[in-house]
Amino acid sequence: MVVQTLSSDVLKVGLRVTGELGMTTTVRARLLELAKSKTAGNDSLQQLLVAAISAADSDDLERQGSDDLIAALTTSHARLTATPQGATRIETTAPRGPGEPLLIDIVCPDMPFIVDSALAALRAMGGTIRMFAHPVLHVANGAVVPQGGDSVSMLHIQSDPVADVDALVEEMKVTLLEVARAVADWQAMLERVRRASDG
Repeated sequence: MVVQTLSSDVLKVGLRVTGELGMTTTVRARLLELAKSKTAGNDSLQQLLVAAISAADSDDLERQGSDDLIAALTTSHARLTATPQGATRIETTAPRGPGEPLLIDIVCPDMPFIVDSALAALRAMGGTIRMFAHPVLHVANGAVVPQGGDSVSMLHIQSDPVADVDALVEEMKVTLLEVARAVADWQAMLERVRRASDG
């Protein structure tokens, strides 16, 4: 009897998990199809949308309005393609109304520790993260391309509003500058170690 009950419980859990996976897969697939249908003829925008939707957490996607997410990521694309090569850019979009999120876009050369550092800076300024997506994209001549070009991190964050957006942006700029310096020092140290080991 115990074995039968246990088997029944396991089956219920399995069915629930399968249903949840099916639902999240359907949500992501629907968003991807919507992104492709809205970007016919704009390969650069389509590649960003597909990469961002694919990189986002499934639970976060389920809470998103499809058109709102596509519109927000379209703005992210405009900011990305307008950012000079090698530059770091942080832009925000104010909440559209009560209960709406603060949108944050960070564009910078790809390097380690970006996500954890940026999210920690946001939390330190009182932000609560609702969703984020961090695709690493190839950018050449002001467009997202399948390969080649520069590797660029595009971090799109949706957060509860914060009291001082300007202070948040400044905190993120300082944090990312410190990350870039730390990564440069770390790479230089590894190169010295490599040379020493080579004799």
